[in-house]
Amino acid sequence: MKTKLFSALTITLISASAAFADSITSTNGFGPLAGATFSGTGIPNNPVAITQITDTTSSGSIDNITLGLSATSRFPNPPVGTAYPNNGAGTFYVPAGSEASPVGDAAWNYDFYINLVDTSGATYLFDLVINGPNSLSNTITLNKTSTTGIGQDSENLGFTGVLPGFNPNTIGQYTFELEVFNSNGGSVGTDTLTVNTVPDTTSTALLLGLGLGSLALVGFAKKCLQTA
Repeated sequence: MKTKLFSALTITLISASAAFADSITSTNGFGPLAGATFSGTGIPNNPVAITQITDTTSSGSIDNITLGLSATSRFPNPPVGTAYPNNGAGTFYVPAGSEASPVGDAAWNYDFYINLVDTSGATYLFDLVINGPNSLSNTITLNKTSTTGIGQDSENLGFTGVLPGFNPNTIGQYTFELEVFNSNGGSVGTDTLTVNTVPDTTSTALLLGLGLGSLALVGFAKKCLQTA
């Protein structure tokens, strides 16, 4: 899976003549996003929080924008190809904790996808706003402007500059908002994702199982001594 920071999280394409948005429609969904690779290999693209935007400009040209956000495991945590549990409506639940190396990285990644079909030559700007526990917040300007193209990547909150102060062991809620703006700074549409970090239930269950097994063994040994 690709873990390199996505070219300083920027996508810059050549800008053409600006056009004013006249009519905007958008739809939201949660499911598979065909064609999304998040610039990696084996990264799940189902489910993904998806927003599809149709921007009809004042000239009558129609621009289409597809946004996608998801949360996936990093390396085999759990095995690649397995999505984290979710509520079916854009909220994921991931285990808190750090990668073995580097320690500051989380065991999960957030993934973003932008597909712009620009027939009008209008200029669009894309911001990713990340909020986390303990008032952590950061806005990353992706700077994808004009012309048809796809921008996507899989990133980690532990990467330098992504979310200053991030602690992978913190239990709490993280929100992601991928928002599109026109050349006048007006909002065209937003895609949102929520990720809740929870205690590592796998480790907890393993420890609980070992504890119960030890108690059962002690009880069995005691019974044998009493009947001897």
